[in-house]
Amino acid sequence: MTPTCSTWTARSTWAHDLLPRRQAADRRAAARGKAVRFLSNTPTKDPLQYTDKLARLGLPTPIDAVVNTTVTMTRWPLDNHPDAVVFPISEAPLKRAVEAAGIRMSDDHGCLTRRTG
Repeated sequence: MTPTCSTWTARSTWAHDLLPRRQAADRRAAARGKAVRFLSNTPTKDPLQYTDKLARLGLPTPIDAVVNTTVTMTRWPLDNHPDAVVFPISEAPLKRAVEAAGIRMSDDHGCLTRRTG
């Protein structure tokens, strides 16, 4: 008989086996003065949503320790093109982050065909 893998088994193994090791690793890093960061490439959640989830998992994480696409995609235009107007084709969390960062947005799809210097 071929063994099968279930999502429930994988999730319970992660939660019961890996999570305590992650908590211990975070404590060791903090004791050594090392920064602990949570990285994700998922654009469907903002950093606050991640901190809430991590806290529920027993990993309290300050919001500035979360770096994901909503963070990097707002930092880059601010650092490199602070006067730019963007036409976001994205999920709602990124649009909220762009707005909160004070980046000007346009709903003019014509800006996709115009080139700027």
